[in-house]
Formats: sequence, C-alpha cells, structure tokens
Amino acid sequence: MVTNTKTARTIWTEHNVMVHPLDTKRIADEVTQKRPPKAEHGGEAFYKVRGEQGIVFEPKLSIIDDECCGSDITKKDKVVLYFYEEERVNERQSYFSMFPSLEGHYTIDELKPYLLPPVDLKTHMGERYNYNGRIENNLYNWLKHFNSH
Repeated sequence: MVTNTKTARTIWTEHNVMVHPLDTKRIADEVTQKRPPKAEHGGEAFYKVRGEQGIVFEPKLSIIDDECCGSDITKKDKVVLYFYEEERVNERQSYFSMFPSLEGHYTIDELKPYLLPPVDLKTHMGERYNYNGRIENNLYNWLKHFNSH
C-alpha cells in the first residue's frame, strides 16, 4: 500500500483499490429460472449481465465495471443490473438482444451473497485495463475521485 509519509494518508491506485466482483452468472441463472426467456430459434435461452460488475467498499462505496464505469452508492441505494437475453442454438450459432430485456434492483445487502473474493482494480479490469484512451481516462478519474477524500 502506498502512503503519503507527510500526511499518513493512503494513496489509492489500481493496485490497492480492492473490488469484490459480483457473480453475475449466478444472479442471471437465478433470474432465468424464475422468469425464463422464450427460445425463438430452437436453442437454449437464458439471461446474461454484460461486463464484469464489482463493488468497492473502500475508500468509497461504489459499483464499478471492467471499463471503470460506475458510481458511488450508499447502503440504501439500489444497484441496477441489466439482463440481456441470449439464445445458444449450437456451438457456432447464438442470438443475443442488443438492449436489456429485464432490469433488477438490488441493495448492497441483497448482493453480498453473490460477492466473489476481492481482487485489485487492475485485475478486475482484466483485458480492458489501458485498452484505449476512454478507459484510461475512466480509470484516471476514478483514482482521482478515490483520492479526493
């Protein structure tokens, strides 16, 4: 952890901001079981949540995806997850919706059972880390935000 020796304040970087990834596959599987989408092409239909969503508890409670898009949240706020329909006909043929078919609203407490072990922000971003200028700017703005307290 990087600490400013003059102020004894933590300097937040992509290496020490810890993200608790959400098991969005498990959430989407449960939504699929409760409200199955229609298979229109003779395949298996299910819902997916696009992007890797995660929750940051420190330095500021936030939800953030693998492109560093997100927002600060409070324990009372509802986090919105968007579910997209997908239908797999075979290994080479799939159909998916361009727009979300459903949205789910969850409190932090409702999402806690779906949290995976924490990883640093850089790991959470995976291949999207420094992928392009937009994502680099998103990361820069989040780190600036996290260090503004």
